[in-house]
This record gives sequence, C-alpha cells and structure tokens, in this order.
Amino acid sequence: MRELSGNRLAYLDSPCDPFFPGTGFPRLETPQWVGEEGVEAVIVLSVDDLRDPARHEQFLRPILERLKTVDGRAPVSLMANTLPPSHPLIQQWLQEGLTIEVHTITHPCPLLQQGDFSAAKRSYEECIDMIAERTGIPPCAVRIPCCDSMNSPSPRFFSEIFAARTPQGRFLSVDSSVLVVFTQQDTELDSAVVTDEEGRPRFSKYIPPEREMGNFVENYPYPYVIGNLCWEIPALMPSDWNAQHLNGRCSPVSLRDWKIAVDAVVLKRGIWALCFHPHGWVASDQIVALIEHVQEKFGARVKFLTFREVLRRLEQNLLKGQSLRDSEGRDNGVRILDINGDGWMDIVIANGQLQVTRIWRPESCSWHEVPFPAVLVAGEEETGAQSFEVRFGLLGESPKVCVLVRKGSQLDLWVWHEEMWQQVPAGTEGLEELAEAFGEVNSQDTGIRFRDVDGDGICELLVAGPRCNRVFSWQTDLSNPARNSGRTEGAVPAGRWVPRPYTVPGNFVDSNGRDNGLRLVDLDADGDLDVLLSNAQEWLVARFDSPEKGWRILRRGKPGDSGAPPAFVDENGANLGAWFKFGRLWIQNEHTGRWVGEGTTRIRLAADWLPLERFLSEEEKETPP
Repeated sequence: MRELSGNRLAYLDSPCDPFFPGTGFPRLETPQWVGEEGVEAVIVLSVDDLRDPARHEQFLRPILERLKTVDGRAPVSLMANTLPPSHPLIQQWLQEGLTIEVHTITHPCPLLQQGDFSAAKRSYEECIDMIAERTGIPPCAVRIPCCDSMNSPSPRFFSEIFAARTPQGRFLSVDSSVLVVFTQQDTELDSAVVTDEEGRPRFSKYIPPEREMGNFVENYPYPYVIGNLCWEIPALMPSDWNAQHLNGRCSPVSLRDWKIAVDAVVLKRGIWALCFHPHGWVASDQIVALIEHVQEKFGARVKFLTFREVLRRLEQNLLKGQSLRDSEGRDNGVRILDINGDGWMDIVIANGQLQVTRIWRPESCSWHEVPFPAVLVAGEEETGAQSFEVRFGLLGESPKVCVLVRKGSQLDLWVWHEEMWQQVPAGTEGLEELAEAFGEVNSQDTGIRFRDVDGDGICELLVAGPRCNRVFSWQTDLSNPARNSGRTEGAVPAGRWVPRPYTVPGNFVDSNGRDNGLRLVDLDADGDLDVLLSNAQEWLVARFDSPEKGWRILRRGKPGDSGAPPAFVDENGANLGAWFKFGRLWIQNEHTGRWVGEGTTRIRLAADWLPLERFLSEEEKETPP
C-alpha cells in the first residue's frame, strides 16, 4: 500500500478521530513546549479512582515525599469520581502541588452504554462541576474510566460530550484516555527496547487480545489535538491494570518494562502519562523505584508535571498565551500541523486577537514567526466566534502546504514557500461557481476539502455539499510567462482549477453544514480513497476506479438493509462514534458492545467492528497488484 502522504493534513477537518497519529507522524517534542532549557521529556503521574481520600493518601504518601526531594513539589494528578465536602486532605494535596481532575461521577465502564447517552454526559459534567465547587479550582483534564481495559474512549465522547459545556458553563482542555504503544515498527528504538528478555513484544504484549481493543496509537508519545478542541496526553501502555492483567500484581517484570519505557520516552523526547490506581496492582515502592530510576539516569532532563502544568506550558510556550478553546469553550483558531514537511509540528494561530505562523527550528531549538494571512474564527464581536472556511492541503511540484480561504464569496489561495505564505497568482481561477454558490454563506461548513484521492501526493479540491458537488484538480500553466513572472524556483506555478468529469458520491455536509456521514477511507488498500456514507437516511459504498473515471458506486440502500454499515451520524448530524484503524471500521456508542465468555472469564466488549473488505462486493475483494 502506498503511503497517503498527500492526506497528512486531513485530520484538521475530518470527522473526529482520536486515534489518528502513529509511527512517523510529525511530532511535537517536549523542547518545543516545555519552556525549560535542558528538559527533554515529561512524565505525568496520574492516579485514577479517587473516591476515598484516606485510601489515596496512604498509597500516595511515599510517592509524594519522594517527589518532593526532586524540586520541592509533589506533582501528581488525581483523577476523581467524587470528593467528600471539605475533606482536609484536599487542600493539603493542592498545597503540595497535586491537581484533581475528572474521572466521571459514576465510573461507567464503558462510559457510553445501555442506550443512555444522557447518563454518560451527566456523569462527566457533574464531575467537572463537583470538583470545581469542592476545591475552588476548575479541573482541566479527564480520563475516561476503563480506557486501559476496553474501547471506552469514542469519537462520540469527544464530539458530543467533551466539546460541550456543563450546565454551569465549564469545560475541559485535556484528555488522557488514548493509549500509546511502542512497537517494532519504530526504527528509532533498539530491538532490546521493544523486545523483552523473553523474546516477546515488550509493550504490545500488554494489549489484552480477548478485549479487541482499537483505542490506541503506536509509537507516538507526544501531545496532539483531537477535534481542534482537546489536547490529548496519551497514557503509555501498560497501565498498572494492564501490567497486573498479564504479569500479576506488583510484578517486578512490570517495573522492569516501565523503566525501559522511560528510556524510550526520553530518547524520543516525548511525554508519558502513567495511569495507575491504589488497588494493589502496583505497589507504592515500585512507583518510588521508577522515580529513582528517572532521577539517577536522567536527572533534570526529565520533568515531572501535572496535567494542569502541562496545559499551562503548552499554552504559554507553544501558543503564545492562546488556548485551543476560547472563553466560551469554542474553537479558538489554533491549528497544529507540519507546515514545512520537516517532521516537526508547527503552529498556526488565527483568531481575532492574533494571526501568526510559528515554525519550529530544531537545529536552534527555537521558533520562527511570520504572519498568517487569514483568520480561522471570527472575533466574538462579529459572528460569535464562528469559523470561516479555511482548508489546508498540499499542492505543487514537490507538494507544499497550501491554504484556501473562503469568506462569503471571496476565495484566496496561499502556499507556504521560502518561509512565508505567498498568494498564488490567480489561485482561485476556475472556482467561480463556488463563489456564486456560497456567496451568501459565511461561517457554515459548505463541504470544501483538500484530499489526495488518487494517491499521487497532491491534493484535489473536493466540494461536496447540497449547494455544490464537484471535484477539481490544479492544472499548472507554464505556457504564459507573464502569469509566472517573479515566480521563484520551487513555488507553485500559476494555473487554474479544472473540474474533473465526475462528482463525489454523496455530500460531506447537509443543508445546515452538519456532518452528513460521508467518510473517505481506503477500503481495498490500493492507495486511493474510497467512499463509505452512512447516516439516518441512506448508505452507500463507492470504490475509486481512476483519476479519469472517479468513483463507482458498488452498493447503496437504506438503514436496516442487509449488509448496511452502521450509521456514522444521527438525524441531527451528531457523531455516533466510528473510526477506521487496522483495516477495520470500529464504532463505539451507547448502543454498541456485548458480553462474551462465561463465569469468571466473562468480559464486556465496548465497541463493535467490521473488516473493511466486507463493504466490497466479492469481485472487489482481491488484493490489487
């Protein structure tokens, strides 16, 4: 299968996928955001299931005292279910440097279950407001219960619960429910790191095969952004639950593997959120031994932080004091992407207060700033911080990041070249029908996307909405020297957008700009993007045949038909929790999952999944050459 490098920016405007990064994805290394010279990696010690402060105190006290010997602080994040009002330990912990974060009131496993979406939302929101009221400090982070033992995290949670505000108007900014697993595909890591002394995969052996888990990323121990609103701080596999599930309680093998995990995180200059519990799965002295390993081997190169401290440093040092969410919890116009293709993440901040591009220079460990030519969200005084249509893609001979900006009927195309954004001469020629179709539509999503549909590394411009459905290719014009006067080597030459003789089989959005349930996914591993569409009214499967012919619809029908895929959105465009990984369609919501096994081996599977090849007709299932 060819790498879909032309779609490396698709995550910026695709339906929510919490599990999109992986091996080789551009990284956001610790020196880019930590703001402290010499610090190469960060560890967040995060303890789940806070209900009884006395029990946590007994378990944590040796750990806290050992942390204090490092720099006088005890940076631990406690993931709470409930807090007794006015308990004296709460204020003591806060003064020592701990933070108290969200783990839901009722600890449902999985969070979404039993057909009751409102129960999941209520358990999450009540926990936020309870912590804020009983500590005086609003929480900033959440960990979904049982994320280490089942597919509890879901795109539905991030889109429909995390993105909202509580009845008291509060919201969070950080999640740590996605697991990260080091594998043998990471060529940076020696075989002795990813293969244990018994010859097994050191870290992926902890993924319980009987639980059919797809809620993890591989070889990506870095902060990343989910749905433009949430910082994900992935929790390294294994948690102490995974460790005891495989090795037994308090096993020295688990501690051995954790120490090697620290070595890997430091080598990759990443972050590790250790998820553990006060339930006897790991002993306090094992965590102390892990801290001592860090101090003895790495010293000040590793910093222990809480989730709140991580968030503060990301906002201050990476985002120039900005945040992913504005004061009302809405998109604040921040995008994290690799603009110059060097493998490190860069920053775009484009709101009513600031329009800047920040390019990371790894050789000097510093940021270079230039203006950004547009805003991604309007100022609150204009349209309530609603997004303009700003789409990122890849164009040109050696593909460069480009930006198409639409504000009403005005369209502009910019490309990153010679360390600045340069406007492409006549960059929207051929798109006149879009200006006409969308002239009265300002902040609504009209279905414009850059996607490399044919795997050549260069994006096509797809427009798939009720007002317009077209596919355009950029056609350069080198025959007219006047149009290319002043063009420097490597810049995108002047040209025009040319419509292809086919349309997208379905729309990205409905008439209200809401998700219509169309997903672009490579069903047959040939490097081209096929179409799966499934909503409350219809479904279809279409295979991409060629750049000349486009898509061919293989099957279509109504919900409930035999062979129909699960709906990806409901009748209001709400995300129902589907994602694609490991050649499968996964879906997790309040209606999915099942019990398997008997007696003591009976377990709950939270998600359903289907192999992608199921959606192809029999003659389409053969592996392409």
